[in-house]
Amino acid sequence: MTGRAKIRWLLVCLGLGILLGIGGMAEVGTPVAPVTREVIGTGKYQTQAYVFTGAGPGPTVLVVGGVHGNEPAGHLAALRLAKRRWRLARGRLIIVPAANAPALKLGLRAVPYEGDLNRSFSAGANGQGAGALACALLAAVESWHVAAAVDLHEGRDYAAHAEESVGRSVIIYPNDASATLALAVLEALNAPPGTGAAFTPLGPPVQGSLTAALGAEGAAALIIETSERDPLEQRVKEHCLAVEQALQTLGLLQ
Repeated sequence: MTGRAKIRWLLVCLGLGILLGIGGMAEVGTPVAPVTREVIGTGKYQTQAYVFTGAGPGPTVLVVGGVHGNEPAGHLAALRLAKRRWRLARGRLIIVPAANAPALKLGLRAVPYEGDLNRSFSAGANGQGAGALACALLAAVESWHVAAAVDLHEGRDYAAHAEESVGRSVIIYPNDASATLALAVLEALNAPPGTGAAFTPLGPPVQGSLTAALGAEGAAALIIETSERDPLEQRVKEHCLAVEQALQTLGLLQ
């Protein structure tokens, strides 16, 4: 079975329909997208979103890094993407590089005694600590009408080699929109030779995660998990590649 056929088979096993359509890169004549900044949250949990507006109407795509403070690759990749001069044919690209700024500053998964941010995106989230930040992020996401989201994370080992780890995987919310996007992203991530174990499809995302919350609202929602076994720069580039492919597939870079 080829790599592409294996990916299709695994996604079908998740009960997902696959409809693949991959667009091209942005045309030379597409103007540089204007960018604005929006403040999310208050106090020590305050962070920024970079909002890039395309040349025409289209879907809003959210990219999030830094949900866990001990996973630097996603944060650094999102920062790198936020500094890019994007040429978007349509839609909006919204990047939140430091979703959990206090945890990033500490280099810890979460701020001690304040909860795991990626378990706080639920109807029962309270107004304290990570719960307050989750509420602020969800309110912003609701106002943006997000159609697709890519959350950038890291696992310790390779998912293909260790069941207890999710490194080098794409975690997929179980809906058709997520499956379509995941297939294209997986193919892009597995195209470069000699970069380690193949990225594998996993799912569903854990309840309370941002991906689960957005997928439940109908968005195409993915978590990209690189692996700490790989060099940091490789992980950053893999995150960037995944986002670029997602934007291409969704037609923002036609």
